[in-house]
Amino acid sequence: EWAREPKFIDYVIGMGRFQKGDRVLDVGTGTGIMADAICPLVSEVVGLDISHDMLSLNHVNGNFNAVEGDIRTSGLPSESFDKVVARQVFHHILTDSGVAVDECYRLLRPGGLMILAEGVPPSKEIKRHYKAVFALKEERVTFMEEDLETLLRKGLFSDVQSISIWQRQMSIRNWLANSGLPQDKKDAIFALYPQYETLCKRAYNMRKTKDGDYLIDMKQVIVVGKKRR
Repeated sequence: EWAREPKFIDYVIGMGRFQKGDRVLDVGTGTGIMADAICPLVSEVVGLDISHDMLSLNHVNGNFNAVEGDIRTSGLPSESFDKVVARQVFHHILTDSGVAVDECYRLLRPGGLMILAEGVPPSKEIKRHYKAVFALKEERVTFMEEDLETLLRKGLFSDVQSISIWQRQMSIRNWLANSGLPQDKKDAIFALYPQYETLCKRAYNMRKTKDGDYLIDMKQVIVVGKKRR
């Protein structure tokens, strides 16, 4: 829910510096939220996703082609894209994230950009709490901002840079309402915020509303690297 915020998508677009002639790979395209925003700006978007079910929900029209596959073993032609976008994808890659980065590098033309966007804990002290929250939601990898930068540098990308986007006072209750989780999981996640109230206030600028909701500041990171010419 937080990652669908228009502000976050706008920042991804800005960091991508898309041009009309670009051919773009949208890794983990899912229902096409990111691809739909990019399509009007470029020549073609190819959406790659490992999930057939997610692709069946994708209704992006126009200059868009969907491909079912794994970014670690895509089988797509080398140097066939000007930009590779991976928005909220790498936390789902439980093993061999370096292999996935290497594949993105292979698919890019020289001088092409990789744009990697992820939600991250706002500080190291809250990482344990962050992992506990998301462990109740799904199996995933938790990155810090510096981990994502290192991932691209190890993948031989140059000119690696990152920006942080803060989404202020996001509702825990609204997030859980749209999470699709069973009620017992929602209750367990919600309870983790008052349980660690002092830490959450410091790391998330958390405050409690009059109706018992908790509002927190969420940190998203966009990291960009360039394939060497």
